[in-house]
Amino acid sequence: AHQGLVAQGLGDKALVGQALSGLAALHVLERDFSTAVKLAERAAANAVEAEDRQTLWNARTSAGDALRALGRPEAARRAYSDAIATVEEVRDLAAGGPLAREGYLASRLAPYQGMIELAAGQGNAAEALAQAERAKGRALTDVLREGRVDLASSLTPDEQATERRLRDRLSALNGEILRARSQGPALAAREQARRDLEAFTLNLYAARSDLRLRRADLPAWTLAAARPLLAGGSTALIEYAVLADRTYLWTVTSGSATSPIDVRLHRLPVGSGELARRVEAFRRQLGARDLDFQRPARLLYDLV
Repeated sequence: AHQGLVAQGLGDKALVGQALSGLAALHVLERDFSTAVKLAERAAANAVEAEDRQTLWNARTSAGDALRALGRPEAARRAYSDAIATVEEVRDLAAGGPLAREGYLASRLAPYQGMIELAAGQGNAAEALAQAERAKGRALTDVLREGRVDLASSLTPDEQATERRLRDRLSALNGEILRARSQGPALAAREQARRDLEAFTLNLYAARSDLRLRRADLPAWTLAAARPLLAGGSTALIEYAVLADRTYLWTVTSGSATSPIDVRLHRLPVGSGELARRVEAFRRQLGARDLDFQRPARLLYDLV
């Protein structure tokens, strides 16, 4: 708080935004959700002015968490969507060593996980699964991009200029929406800008089959992609999302004539820390050739 006051006195929008964003996250942890929303909104406004994208998506994620807790799902969805749109604008990893990158990636995944929680809380298993796959795709993309060189040289000057123009347009609309809290024409324009960028990118990939792999740009998973895997009716797809305090398990099976795919969501009472501890202890037993592995193996099996 002191850092925020000093920064405010000096007129440093970036530092003010960072301080307010940290306070918003703290108030979420303290379950003071109304205050968290107000602080997060102020943090986002400063971050937009300072063009500080990491603070922006952190602030909007905290707003989403608080709004979800306050029982305002549509407002929470808008906040998470703003955070995700900002994350997906940014293509490069944070500077620094592995620990810095790990924290950076974790902050990028938080709004996706918020969307999982939001969809799960509304009983929408298919939407929650789509968000989980989107989060995993983002994490895998970031890992694959780590250490890669700038791929702009893969494009012609005209292609580079077109891509830059489309990205700048999308970025400008994101800023307009966050500054004015517009929910009408600006949202439609942002969706059109996103489709324009996607169409341009897909045309590039169609012309150069290796470019998608080199950019580690993975296509979004859809339920339609699961249909061939479920042919015959004897196969089930199992998917997990491990969050801080719980784990979600989805089962995807062939359904009925009216609903070809059946998606069911189950909640498992174990979070990432406890699950990691159990798995690591089990791995140590196996590595030491400890023959008393059956009990922890069975406990893990029953748990997940």
